Amino acid sequence: ASLATRLAVGLEHISGVQTLTPEARAATVCFRLPTWPTDQLLEELRRRVFAIISATPNGNGVRASVAWFNTEEEIDRFVSALSEIAAYSPETLPRRKMLEVLD
Repeated sequence: ASLATRLAVGLEHISGVQTLTPEARAATVCFRLPTWPTDQLLEELRRRVFAIISATPNGNGVRASVAWFNTEEEIDRFVSALSEIAAYSPETLPRRKMLEVLD
């Protein structure tokens, strides 16, 4: 619960990000960045951080799952990546290669 709260509070400090999850949250925090299509936002987040994320059922937001094994540093890294993306439009963001996950 404290990590989900840390994530939600971090998102609230990013200009343009709208938190969709109510105050009484579980281990999933939902948000959107209205200037970005959800599919493009998911793709760019996946280029910057390893996270369990997906589109909300209606496709208008992102769900980020937080679990007991996550660390504060991982949450902060996610918030930092979203903050970087939020500073750009989909057309102006410098592109990165997709992160590779090794077995």
